Amino acid sequence: MSYSIKNIEYNDIFKIKKIRNEQMDVLRQTKLLTDSDQKKWFNNVILPSYNSKTKTLNFTILYDNEFIGYGGLVYIDYVNKNAEVSFLVEKKRTKNNKLFEQDFYFFLNFIIDYSYNNLKLHRLHTETFEFRKRAIIILEKYGFKKEGI
Repeated sequence: MSYSIKNIEYNDIFKIKKIRNEQMDVLRQTKLLTDSDQKKWFNNVILPSYNSKTKTLNFTILYDNEFIGYGGLVYIDYVNKNAEVSFLVEKKRTKNNKLFEQDFYFFLNFIIDYSYNNLKLHRLHTETFEFRKRAIIILEKYGFKKEGI
């Protein structure tokens, strides 16, 4: 059993829509996403990121070659060399503390290595709601510092 990362493919966008719509309470998202929204996101954000420096890079997260979530970097600032980390897995996985922690650690290992070694970034940050105590504990264990509440 193993994790892997791949570029987001067209069929992934509908799985991403589903997990985003199910977990709007932990996102900055304020309305349910539609298939049309996802198609625009794929064409305007995802596809361009494969060929040029964009402010967003996202990846599909797989476990045993099955989709479990996605994550990446948003608000990438190539001049000041920083970005915000984004991560979301299926809701059923978030309910299992051990599984959620394994998923999150795997992704943090990947995205930090990718950010520093491929993009030459110097600083990563993230935002999460105060009620997401488990996510905050994982981030702090991984070396992220709380800067505000």
